[in-house]
Amino acid sequence: MIILPKITIRRGDFPGNQILIDLPDLSKYEKTYLSSDEALGQTALSVISSANFAADEYIVIEHPGTQTAEIRLISSVSDGVINVSASTTFAHNRGVIVRFIP
Repeated sequence: MIILPKITIRRGDFPGNQILIDLPDLSKYEKTYLSSDEALGQTALSVISSANFAADEYIVIEHPGTQTAEIRLISSVSDGVINVSASTTFAHNRGVIVRFIP
């Protein structure tokens, strides 16, 4: 199943055009939290639970729509660690949400 954001364009309310993006509700999908602070450039993320996550699935680190949210492809999973295929662009604090996205 693929979930896509809803994109709306408004014209005439303000100078120029406005593009509004309504992100899909991901609250019903599997989640975990970072178990330690992660510096930028990490490919191995320490998490509270890596159960129900698998390679070749996508995750979002932090809440979608925030400036430091990142989408990453999982390359492998081991006990308490999710390895991603590309290094993180931002540092993330302990307790930040990591959620599966279809």
